[in-house]
Amino acid sequence: MSDHEQDRMTEDMQDEQQWLRTLLLRDSERFQLPDSLKSENLLHKLETLEAPADEDTKVLEIKPKKRSKTIYFRYLSYAACLAIVVFGWFNARQSNTMSAAPQDFASKAAPAEIDDATMSGPAMMAAESSMVEPEVEQPVAESYSQVYDALTTIWDNSYAGSYDYGIANDGNGERIMLETPVADAAPKADIGGGNGVYQTNVQVEGVDESDIVKTDGTYIYQYRFDPTTGGAQIAISTANGLKLLSTILLPEYADAELYLSGDRLVVVQSVPAKEAETLVDPIEETLSSYLDDSAAADNQNAATRDSENVVVPDYYRDRPVRRARYVAMTEALTFDISNHKMPKEISHYHQDGSYVSSRLSNDTLYLVTNKTVNGDIWTASDPIYEYLPIVGKDEKVGVLPAGDIVIPPYLENLNYAVVTALNISTQDADTKAVLGMADQIMMSQNNLYLTANVMAADSRNWRDRFTGITRFSVTNGGLKYLASGKVAGYIDNQFSLDEYGGNLRIATTSYNDDDETVNNLYVLDGLLRPVGSVEDLAEGERIYSVRYVGETAYVVTFRETDPLFVIDLKDPAKPVVKGQLKLPGFSEYLHPIDQNTLLGLGVNTVVTQHGGVFQDGLKLSLFDVSDPTNPKEKASFLLGNAGSTTEALQNHKAIMYYPEQRLIGFPATIYTVQGASANNPWSGSQQVSFAGYLVVRIEADGFEIIGTLPNEDSSSSTGFMRYNSSNTISRGIYIGKTLYTISPARIMAYSLDNFERIGELKY
Repeated sequence: MSDHEQDRMTEDMQDEQQWLRTLLLRDSERFQLPDSLKSENLLHKLETLEAPADEDTKVLEIKPKKRSKTIYFRYLSYAACLAIVVFGWFNARQSNTMSAAPQDFASKAAPAEIDDATMSGPAMMAAESSMVEPEVEQPVAESYSQVYDALTTIWDNSYAGSYDYGIANDGNGERIMLETPVADAAPKADIGGGNGVYQTNVQVEGVDESDIVKTDGTYIYQYRFDPTTGGAQIAISTANGLKLLSTILLPEYADAELYLSGDRLVVVQSVPAKEAETLVDPIEETLSSYLDDSAAADNQNAATRDSENVVVPDYYRDRPVRRARYVAMTEALTFDISNHKMPKEISHYHQDGSYVSSRLSNDTLYLVTNKTVNGDIWTASDPIYEYLPIVGKDEKVGVLPAGDIVIPPYLENLNYAVVTALNISTQDADTKAVLGMADQIMMSQNNLYLTANVMAADSRNWRDRFTGITRFSVTNGGLKYLASGKVAGYIDNQFSLDEYGGNLRIATTSYNDDDETVNNLYVLDGLLRPVGSVEDLAEGERIYSVRYVGETAYVVTFRETDPLFVIDLKDPAKPVVKGQLKLPGFSEYLHPIDQNTLLGLGVNTVVTQHGGVFQDGLKLSLFDVSDPTNPKEKASFLLGNAGSTTEALQNHKAIMYYPEQRLIGFPATIYTVQGASANNPWSGSQQVSFAGYLVVRIEADGFEIIGTLPNEDSSSSTGFMRYNSSNTISRGIYIGKTLYTISPARIMAYSLDNFERIGELKY
């Protein structure tokens, strides 16, 4: 840095300090402040850069609904916020130092000792069920002031600056046209025999995930949306005979997901904006009331400066104007469906923030949302619900107590991850919040993990990212914070994480010193401290799918070909790459068929003579992993050409897997390309050859398409598929020997013996 630049920086810092001192000294004569915000204390912080002292926690008391009176503590808030930002910069450096080694955050506790080498099957389940929860010193907030300090630290650390930042393949290469058949109407009939009942395709057995359709084998529960009217509802119908019994009307344009547990139906959905604002309107407390400890200011004779002589820093002058108020909330509605013709709402739980994900285990719903904090301009007269999470049952909501807010060692953004454990029978709720956010969640029988993709605070390069992890124990239907940690890079999706033998395994993609992508797999203990790792796999590629089966991890990366890595995790301290297989295309989803067979669903690719890579249809792969040192693709199946797609590539819950019948089903749109060059699948003429639901049987050595069930009222006779979302099949479910296709406009029933249509429910 040149002398001129150093002089300019020094002058800027002097201007900022002069401006802050002027405002603080002037305001001290006008307002009564808590000790931590008194001008002399703040001025002392500017000089010594010492951290602020914690204040006593203040818990909100819900008051009768009435409009709040806005009092503008303008100069007070500007001075206080900016002062905290300045000395918060030093705190951020301390936090960064801590986050560089988050495993030391709770170093007083020892991790659970489990012999992973002997862990498999029932032994692993027993070990998980008897996991010892480590006793850790929880980093929960002691006061709202501490939360506010953390928020201002994040603002200064991350926001105040600027960053640089219809064809099938028979396995032998022959392609076969998939035509859309014309289905004749069929009379309603009873469902076929068999005892298999569809369950949502989930990551962890015994931990349910929400979806738009559920069944108990007798009834079908479906979320449906009518795009022509904007109406949303939950439809309850009989599976036998497909008779509509009742509907639950939802707010217009609501996007909901369902859970089913006994005679309880849970609907998770976003709260309409106007309703959310009505819920928080009775909360009159402001930011100042939560930071004020009623101490009288005693600096009445402090000198003031003339405002004309104050130089306002550019970064503050240019800050944007506060945007219009927007309150995002999510709710869980619980219905008693013991009488399916008259479902009865029992209760609804409101939770601050936009919906992230959820799980249901042992009659308890675990709901995760992200609450965004508006950091544009913070004033003392701001309503407190803009800064702290709001939760509550029915119409009674309030501010989450400070003791239920976790401040992790990494501070990445002005969000909260809000987590609730809601017992759907008793409606008892336990809510916590983590300062930061949640991108993905993974839940085992005993623990809930939140992940957040975070940019390193000491870097201006957007590629310097890490994944922050927070672990909660979920035993006994509650939430107990246990640990926070981090690993380098970012994850692909929830399947990148897995818990086994008391350890967390997580696969990430990161960047090396040459700005090339590399891939890693880390093993962390119960306190999220490093145990072992394998790093720098497949330079220049990124992870597309991950699946863990016992002591083995299967990782698919891609750039031009599809390397399937087989990683041995028997010794968690020393993960070892046992073998790899390179193939055209890539698998977006992996599903274990048995201990020796892995199913892959993804995309076929073609490499051109100029080195480019084009996607050329969907691809099913059957991997033989019996020998981890020599994995093989024993069968592949290509569906369509360029443009062919399925929701199942991004959403595993769109996949139906019927293990007893060895069937896989998914919605798909298949394009056929004619006249394309060998090196450019996109150069020909594209036509839709099929749009609907595909059912494929998994044979010992290959695949067979046994069902092509079209979207109703669709036509591809001219090669152009008119999109009708009401008739587009989104899910397939099975009960015994009957397959049901689910679309917003209808449910269709087919025999799995011959795919004859045996029933229809049209809304």
